[in-house]
Amino acid sequence: MDLLTAVEKINSSLNKKAKTKGYSYFLQDEIASLDLGPKSRVYLLLLTRMNRLVVETIDGLISYRVL
Repeated sequence: MDLLTAVEKINSSLNKKAKTKGYSYFLQDEIASLDLGPKSRVYLLLLTRMNRLVVETIDGLISYRVL
């Protein structure tokens, strides 16, 4: 899997969540459900360093929001 595929999976997951739950971020606990493979944390770090993803705390939980 490459970074582009990871971004497509993240976007797909966020689109589903926005339709059902009305928000566009994912929690740290939900990373495994994105099915990004063993490099999931690397992809998230790269997107954060590229200023495409921001790490925030929502209700005391770490979350990731796409910019």
